[in-house]
Amino acid sequence: MRSRSLPLLRRPRLLLLAGALALATALSACSDIDPGSEGVGGRLDAAGWKDQQEQNLDEAIDEVLDLEVEPGSKDGAQALMTSAERRFLEDPSAHFRVYWYVGGEVETPMEGRFDLAQPAAEVQTGPDEENRYEVRLRGDDTWMRATVDGRAMDCWLHASGTAATGGPAGVTYQAMLLVEPVAVGHLVDGGDDYPGAEVGDRVVLDLPLAATVPAVIPRLGGLTAKPIDAKATVRGLAVVGVNGRVTSIEVAAADMFAALRASRTGMPSELRPLAKDPYVRAMSAEITYHDYGTEVRVAAPPQAKVADLGRWQDLLADAQDPSGGGGGAAPSCEAALAGS
Repeated sequence: MRSRSLPLLRRPRLLLLAGALALATALSACSDIDPGSEGVGGRLDAAGWKDQQEQNLDEAIDEVLDLEVEPGSKDGAQALMTSAERRFLEDPSAHFRVYWYVGGEVETPMEGRFDLAQPAAEVQTGPDEENRYEVRLRGDDTWMRATVDGRAMDCWLHASGTAATGGPAGVTYQAMLLVEPVAVGHLVDGGDDYPGAEVGDRVVLDLPLAATVPAVIPRLGGLTAKPIDAKATVRGLAVVGVNGRVTSIEVAAADMFAALRASRTGMPSELRPLAKDPYVRAMSAEITYHDYGTEVRVAAPPQAKVADLGRWQDLLADAQDPSGGGGGAAPSCEAALAGS
């Protein structure tokens, strides 16, 4: 495997690139059983069904919050994570998927691939192929396109800029979680029932909250979404496989929401409805990593199908001050394809 140098990572501004998915879509599988439907024990009346749902939620919350650490294991766990980070940075590319669980797999709201050395990334967000939001990142360039009810936009939207000017710089939040890991210790024996558990060494981490939340929840606040406390952390679980690489990182929604409330910036207004939903609080989000070291080629869409939005810094300025002019207004696909 060839070794490539990694440019200095800058934490990009917390910017929504995936506004197409409301997390409630992923929750439909949790609540689509009508009271009185057939179950293992026959028909349940409405009161019995409600009691069963509350019991399932209580059990799920108890399960996802079980992150007890083995005493005296911090140094060994940190050495393991540092070694995994070193292996990753030797050739920093991988594919990833995000899963949401509540007692079982619910949805895959995000998947993609990244290469920090270019930097470049491709990310798809959405509940299915018929409804998704695609983002291509390469260097200073970002291309975006939405598909709704099976119909894709007629063009790709393009914006330019580096992390210093508000752009994402090709570094995905999922990739950022693999850099500079902070271990708390090994998960205690007996934690095999943790949702999504797999073979490997399991390490409890203090994850940066500002990267963890957008890594698993498509942010709903758009360009006006406020930053998350850069110093806040949330407990999560990493699995390091037999090859010495991180195969998954998992975090409980309840822990993320608690960390947001306790942070200096507080709970983002766009996430408050989710934080109040008992199903969301019972969920666990898992990022899986695979195909490390594979080549990531991000192609620019055909120029004739690209509508240019300008620079990220102008888009951000317009979003923060809508009365300040139309410098960042998006041209229509029709106008772009007509060459105007």
